[in-house]
Amino acid sequence: MCYRRCGSTHKVRFLLLLISTLTTTSICKASSGDPYPNSTSHGTPQNGSLSKGYLIVAATGFYVYGTSSKRYANGSLRALLEKVGSKWNEDYSAEHGKFGAGRASKKSGGEMPGASHENGLDLDLRYIRTDKAKKGVEITDSQYDREASKSLIKLFLNHSSVTHVFTSDGTLRNQLNDSRVQNWAGHDDHFHVRIKDPDGTGN
Repeated sequence: MCYRRCGSTHKVRFLLLLISTLTTTSICKASSGDPYPNSTSHGTPQNGSLSKGYLIVAATGFYVYGTSSKRYANGSLRALLEKVGSKWNEDYSAEHGKFGAGRASKKSGGEMPGASHENGLDLDLRYIRTDKAKKGVEITDSQYDREASKSLIKLFLNHSSVTHVFTSDGTLRNQLNDSRVQNWAGHDDHFHVRIKDPDGTGN
């Protein structure tokens, strides 16, 4: 009878529509420009947590250091780091080598040593050395390359998502002449980048 045939036809049309919708959704997500989606930073860097954090791993232009369990970040921070790494690789790595990316947050965020790094929006990075060695350097060491470090920080500051860069090098801070670059004691062997919460605060 007709109702059986019509019922089958409606089912087929429904399935085709469902497949089309799912395919379109997948394409939209893939083309959204967000390589690490669905991260959520809760609370603040001083009192917060992290959902769907992404592990920071070595990529173009930079190496990683420190404990991997404390190297998780909001997807937006990881994506920013990789953009800066690619630009550094193009313009500076031949002369200065790779830069080092270290502590971010724990996988689910939460309490960390110090007064921040709790919700995936903070990242520690080593200053650049004059000898390209993949190890730390302090701002008082002869191997500290202030000019190259300044170039690296500028690459981060070129992105409006960066809200703070903390350093203990007053000369570097004055040369950069950017209100986002601030003094914070204890940053003699690394500088600290913070980005704004990509989906707003209060979640």
